[in-house]
Amino acid sequence: MARAGEGVLLLTGESTVYRYLPATDGAPFEIKPLGTYPFVAPLEGEAFGSSAEKADVTRFSNLTQPNVSTAQYTKMADAGVSGGLVAGGSPLGTDCSSLFIYRADQRVWRTTIEAGAFERWVDSGRDGARELLADERNIYIVTDDLGGITAFAKSNGARRVIADGNFWGMAVDADGIYWGDHARDTGGTIFMAPRSP
Repeated sequence: MARAGEGVLLLTGESTVYRYLPATDGAPFEIKPLGTYPFVAPLEGEAFGSSAEKADVTRFSNLTQPNVSTAQYTKMADAGVSGGLVAGGSPLGTDCSSLFIYRADQRVWRTTIEAGAFERWVDSGRDGARELLADERNIYIVTDDLGGITAFAKSNGARRVIADGNFWGMAVDADGIYWGDHARDTGGTIFMAPRSP
């Protein structure tokens, strides 16, 4: 679930993105499916959707309005990996000026919000990313099967391991980085690491 503007929530379920908007008829929410995109990165009033099976990255605009605008944002270029590569990208994230996306070549690709043409940015060295988040200093990749959480400095791509373990999601705010343990024997614990200055 992600916030995409005042009163607007986006939820992905069964690989479909749904918009939850306060309803005008007294019901708690108006629910609208936006399309088949397992991954979504919200901005204020808009969002981007991606799928590993689709080369297209879609931009959803006017999310706070009754009628949502949907348009192709960009088409992912061939990653040039021998043996083939799925067309699109998996998790993606934005810091309001750039859009980052993880692909099956284990690289993070980047573009500016205005440009729409992705270029290889950094080799993550991590397989099977579940989530990608960005803040003003770093991007963070979450991988399961003991891949853990890794931060990459946006200034130079320097890598820093935040935590090792089996994680599927995380959150970032001004104070810290938060994640939950997904391991069967220790699952349910919530962890927090203070953000580095």
